[in-house]
Amino acid sequence: MNKFRQIATIGHWLAIITVLTLCLTGCSKPPARFQPSGLNSSFELEQSQPFANYVEHYRKIIEQTRGDLHGWNTQKIINANTPFELGPNEEHFGKDENGNFSRGIVLIHGLSDSPYHMRSLAEHFRDQGFLTRAILLPGHGTRPGDLTKVTIETWLKATEYAIKSMQSEVDQLFIGGYSLGGALAVHYALLNQKDLSGLFLFNPCLKVRTKLAWLSGPLNTFKTWLVVHQDRDFARYESFATNSGKQVNRLINKITELTRKKGRRLTIPVFTAVSLEDATVDPWHTLEFFREDITNPDSRLLLYTAEEPSPRLADPRIAFSSSSLPAQKIIGFSHQSITITPDDPHYGSNGEYRNCLHYGRNSSKFKKCQDGESAWLGERTISNKGKGILQRLTWNPKFQEMLDEIDNFLQSIP
Repeated sequence: MNKFRQIATIGHWLAIITVLTLCLTGCSKPPARFQPSGLNSSFELEQSQPFANYVEHYRKIIEQTRGDLHGWNTQKIINANTPFELGPNEEHFGKDENGNFSRGIVLIHGLSDSPYHMRSLAEHFRDQGFLTRAILLPGHGTRPGDLTKVTIETWLKATEYAIKSMQSEVDQLFIGGYSLGGALAVHYALLNQKDLSGLFLFNPCLKVRTKLAWLSGPLNTFKTWLVVHQDRDFARYESFATNSGKQVNRLINKITELTRKKGRRLTIPVFTAVSLEDATVDPWHTLEFFREDITNPDSRLLLYTAEEPSPRLADPRIAFSSSSLPAQKIIGFSHQSITITPDDPHYGSNGEYRNCLHYGRNSSKFKKCQDGESAWLGERTISNKGKGILQRLTWNPKFQEMLDEIDNFLQSIP
């Protein structure tokens, strides 16, 4: 009996030591960028606030919260993360008798990203006569710690604000969303199709690639960060808060409930661009969603694939484009690449940023990748990494082709 009592006592003290260790670890103060700023995890603006006020509001928050504003790069960083508006040339695309532009679009970026990721698309829509606005989702553009407190309710409020504030200024209203932004666009459209003339979805996050996404909720109770990096990319976070995954999973579940349990379908025209090599979201689920839940015959899906198209994908609404471009050392389009033009000064083919985060920062492969010694450009899959030094592709080599497909799609909409 004494032996069992000794074992219990040892176990008791081990438990106390473990708790104390966890407490000491948890109580140590993390760097400022991993702490919530207290200014960017909610959305408090009233619907009546003009969009210009919204832009200025978030510009000030970005100025107050970022820790990387050091002289020469300050305005570049602030501009990359601030929401923006691009108005069409009124000499060519004038307003009607009610003072409205003919078309308008709200663009929504992805998880951990910023309005910068929608800039190339925004410029094209503006040139096509759209009043174009790109929003900043709460938790983004400031510091990664703000994503530890954000909820999908705040993302939905920001989305609704941007859409409602544009409604009275255009005759036809569209939403364009990349990744998380695509899921927010789908969710809004499933509930409010009467408000919209169409959607543009770019690698929409309708299902994440990992089967363990559901764990993000329970895991969030004791693990704040899934990935921690140095966050050197000024236009997106490189560290990933567990709460981010939890909130995305909640949004996906809401969309699934609307379509599977309540039988809602998207009857408005939808343009979708998808990379079949995407390692972040599940492209096959997007294809299934397109075929089953997007019913308008004028809808179009542009599918980038490095393989021969499968016969089971036969659908007159689907167009295929090869993402295998050996002459450019490209072996597939990544999740991140789809909305970025090749001549982008930050992410483009000659841009200042190289994504090598799939390697440890102290590894020789990371250094070679950063030095531009990559053998291949593509998605960060195990098979791709096995082919040599891999740089994650951060631009769309066929961006102009995608714009042409967008313009063709627009011509089919009355």
